[in-house]
Amino acid sequence: MCGSTMADPSILCDGLKAPSVFVEIQATATWSPPFGFDVFSFSRELRHQQVIRVR
Repeated sequence: MCGSTMADPSILCDGLKAPSVFVEIQATATWSPPFGFDVFSFSRELRHQQVIRVR
């Protein structure tokens, strides 16, 4: 991206700067308790999403 405009990564932005590149990482896992205990007796699905700017 050049500012807020989508840009081709092979073309330089104004001021001869390379466009920003963003990488999105997503992860999903299931957590299971080692033993049953009240509200923690059920497995839970965990999700996380991270967007990283690469220079």
